[in-house]
Amino acid sequence: RSAGEYGLSLILGGSEGSLWDLTSAYAGLSRRLNLYLDENEFTTPAFTKPVWLLPNGAKAGNPENKQVEHPISAGTSWLTLKAMLEVVRPGTETAWRSFMSSRRVAWKTGTSHGFRDAWAIGVTPRYAVGVWVGNADGEGRPGLVGVQVAAPILFELFGLLDRGGWFTYPPGDMHEIEVCGRSGFLAGPYCETRKTLAVTELGLHANRCMHCRLVHLDKDLAYRVDSTCERVADIRPTNRFVLPPAIEWYYMKRHSDYQPLPPHKPDCRHALEQTDTPSLSLIYPNAGGRLYIPVELDGARGRAVFQAAHSRPDVTIYWHLDESYLGATRDLHQMPLAPPPGGHTLTLNSVRV
Repeated sequence: RSAGEYGLSLILGGSEGSLWDLTSAYAGLSRRLNLYLDENEFTTPAFTKPVWLLPNGAKAGNPENKQVEHPISAGTSWLTLKAMLEVVRPGTETAWRSFMSSRRVAWKTGTSHGFRDAWAIGVTPRYAVGVWVGNADGEGRPGLVGVQVAAPILFELFGLLDRGGWFTYPPGDMHEIEVCGRSGFLAGPYCETRKTLAVTELGLHANRCMHCRLVHLDKDLAYRVDSTCERVADIRPTNRFVLPPAIEWYYMKRHSDYQPLPPHKPDCRHALEQTDTPSLSLIYPNAGGRLYIPVELDGARGRAVFQAAHSRPDVTIYWHLDESYLGATRDLHQMPLAPPPGGHTLTLNSVRV
């Protein structure tokens, strides 16, 4: 079926696929890298249908080896398998890096809706192993999860196979770039921390960091100022990592070292009017969004919780729906609403007290 029939669930594995097909796809990533240094790279397709090995050594189901373009580049395959190598292994395999005898396996698990079945697939340069665990009639069972029941079998099987080493790095398909250590975008002129990454050609066209910027602060680094309200000798140009309020609200939960942008100095009112940094963002709902208001068990209409974020914690936000005043919030900016069907306009005003 087309991607449009599945919708967003497609990115989470919400489509049909047998273990045979899935293992073949993972084997294609491995085969793509194996072909990178092979003279048959442009004549042998990396992603092909599986081949059965019969007891007499003959092959069945051998696909036609037509010349095709590789849908996934060697560089993309390398980065994908490298990420799959870093997945935390189950049980006693957790400390695999501590043992020289450990095998390097790129692997992934999955669990179907309702715990009907579980699978795990792993690849090395020499082998692709797929494991399916479940009931033949499709009946679900609690605890039937890929990482718990299929992954241990996967690594036990790899333990029976000879080591296949690891994939060859494809230098001609990779490029080194310098990225911002805070945002991950291409490094800009105001990024203080940087790191070098190997990316595919598409990564060369990524956006430059727009979150690291130069701000002018007073000598105490407490206010934003400019030459109209502060002596030039007391202005401190400083590189700061600044996020929009909605992103900042999530980011600060896991990064205690994040420093919000200081406010403007009280006598720099004109600078406040000219700032290009938004101070207020609506987290939910998105502009133009369509909401479904549920009906509670008692038959009453439920409510949707609207949420906003402000870059300053000491502000009051006043909420209006279709020019009707709803109330004010401070600290936690949430407003439960149950608007009637139709289009509505939500207006937020913030005042610092």
